[in-house]
Amino acid sequence: LAYSEILPEHIKKEDEILYPWMDRNLSMKQVGQLLSKFNEIDEEYGEDPKNHKDFIEKLEKQYF
Repeated sequence: LAYSEILPEHIKKEDEILYPWMDRNLSMKQVGQLLSKFNEIDEEYGEDPKNHKDFIEKLEKQYF
């Protein structure tokens, strides 16, 4: 599947599952901390898919 084919389903899951869960379970402070971390990662890795691959590999080494 192409990325463009799976993106609508991914967004739907975020809207219907992730965001409602966050609203129920996370404080505004925690949400703010997550957004700050997401922004840091975006600045560090940017839009280049190779950078995303590098980031995933870094996480795999760290957690697996």
